[in-house]
Amino acid sequence: MWGIALMDKNYEKFEKYPAEWSPELEKVGVSGNQYMASGGVVHTHYLHSEAFLKTTAGVVYTNNDLRVDSLEWIEIPTLNLHNRSYQVNIGTQINYKISSVHTHRWGVNWSSDLYNFFYNQVDPETYEVVPSKLSGHTGTLSAFSNSLLRMGSRVRMNLGVNGQLFLLNRKSTLEPRMAIEYAIKPRHSLAMAYGLHGRKERLTTYFIQAENEFLNKDLGFIKAHQFIGTYRWKIGENRILRIEPYYHYLFNIPMVSGTPYSTLNGLSFLINMPLTGEGKGINKGVDISFEKYLSNGYYYLLTASLYDSKYRSKNTAWLNTRYNYGFISHLSGGKEWIFGSNNRHMISSGVKFTLRGGERYTPVDEEASLEKQKLVVKEEQFYKNSLLRR
Repeated sequence: MWGIALMDKNYEKFEKYPAEWSPELEKVGVSGNQYMASGGVVHTHYLHSEAFLKTTAGVVYTNNDLRVDSLEWIEIPTLNLHNRSYQVNIGTQINYKISSVHTHRWGVNWSSDLYNFFYNQVDPETYEVVPSKLSGHTGTLSAFSNSLLRMGSRVRMNLGVNGQLFLLNRKSTLEPRMAIEYAIKPRHSLAMAYGLHGRKERLTTYFIQAENEFLNKDLGFIKAHQFIGTYRWKIGENRILRIEPYYHYLFNIPMVSGTPYSTLNGLSFLINMPLTGEGKGINKGVDISFEKYLSNGYYYLLTASLYDSKYRSKNTAWLNTRYNYGFISHLSGGKEWIFGSNNRHMISSGVKFTLRGGERYTPVDEEASLEKQKLVVKEEQFYKNSLLRR
């Protein structure tokens, strides 16, 4: 049995004095509260010495409140959103050791989503408030099959397939996956993997309405062909170095046709327009990590990523995504103290540092903004600029 809960508050003020404006981000104020709680149970039943059945059941509760205000020439309440949802997940899988060189897993999972969604969005032309309120439920059914094959003492291969069915619009996806690992030496290995991965959008995207009609209910899964290589070096008994170059080709990305606006940039609740899956994207880079597992009461993990992330629609050039920071690194670690009779008590502490490239923003078309008396950005340069490189 397990459980976890969190609470997060965010408040970003806009700059009220035009003389201080530089990127467009300084003209937008955001305030939000996020609450999440989840819990579940896991049950394992051994069918015999070579097979077991594992069943999990869990529930996730989320409650999000968001307000977005924009400041062009006057303060405008752009968006007021409240989203409450429950997700119930029930899954089971069978793990069967067919032989000393072949282990197979089958599994199915049912995810049920119950949502209560309310938002007021302001028309940017007329400043008219457009209210929407929705509630209901939908679900996703998924299944997988996976084989782990040991081919001698140095080679392991993983072969599998995953399938998903989104019951809201009956869209489905079938995703093959494979990986192979070769042990060069006892502490060194190389691996390569490929997988087709599909993901549905957040529920709010499907329920955007205009004139009492759902604009995006029939959106399919966003998909990606993912290729990754791995070099792994085990240093001593509890330290490990990994170097992982990767390449992702994305397609079926929801976009406003012929424009750079896309849910890929995490702003789907602000796109009150029909979306089509015409977008494509490329993520490429290399991840490097050095980790010390918990031993002698402490652990640490250092990661660094160099990457490039771009996307396009059929009528645009390749553009930076909102999250194309160029690099990101993390340093985390912790210490545990065990004490008391029979070592039954423990105190632990941890710390995490993050360093990344600058936030992306779109240059402002100053001439058009003055003419229309509202903020106009250069859509052909979407997310071109970075706060670290002005």
